[in-house]
Amino acid sequence: MAFVIRSAYAAALLGLSLGLHPAVAGEDVMQSGQRIAVMGGQPGHASCAACHGADGAGQPALGIPRLAGLPADYLERQLAYFADGERDSAIMAPYAMRLDAAQRQAVARYFASQAPQQADTPPGAASRELLAYGKEVYEHGIPQSRTPACAQCHGIQARGVDGFSPPLAGQSPGYIVRQLDQWRSGSLRGAAGKFMRAEAAHLSDRDIQALASYVATLSVPRNDSSNGGEP
Repeated sequence: MAFVIRSAYAAALLGLSLGLHPAVAGEDVMQSGQRIAVMGGQPGHASCAACHGADGAGQPALGIPRLAGLPADYLERQLAYFADGERDSAIMAPYAMRLDAAQRQAVARYFASQAPQQADTPPGAASRELLAYGKEVYEHGIPQSRTPACAQCHGIQARGVDGFSPPLAGQSPGYIVRQLDQWRSGSLRGAAGKFMRAEAAHLSDRDIQALASYVATLSVPRNDSSNGGEP
């Protein structure tokens, strides 16, 4: 893999120096996806790897999500949401808008095929009590505010439900906190966003921190590059 990536970078530099697109004639979807992930969709464009890593591991300490092993359909759909403005992001929207539908599909399939890694959580980052509370909220919801259990949509192990919701297991706490904050604030998040906005509106800062800490401890699911959904 390292040799392939180094070779890809070399090809990208050559293409840039000649003013050419670095695409290789006859490359398959996976090759195209890797090229876009590592070098960007066009010469001079930012690459996914700059933030998410060439293997899609993300940067947990910065709250940048892991993409590796997430369902291809889910990743493709999120890129489309960023591109058409249904999902708001000053960073992702300009990038996604530079990709056409075929490129979005290719890079989504590439990251879906990568082996997911568990996000590193510093020892003692969350107390035992906070994790226990996060587990309670995740599995049973908050009866006082009629907030349903996260497990009802994302599964008891937070591995997602095909065609409906994405896996959350093993994502970094920082990423999950930011997403729940955005849901709670009413940020644009795609066609299925109304439900999550309504649920997140009932969550306190402690609820969010507890959920994020607990979900990060769950084992990441194995690759499933064919199915997925959005929260």
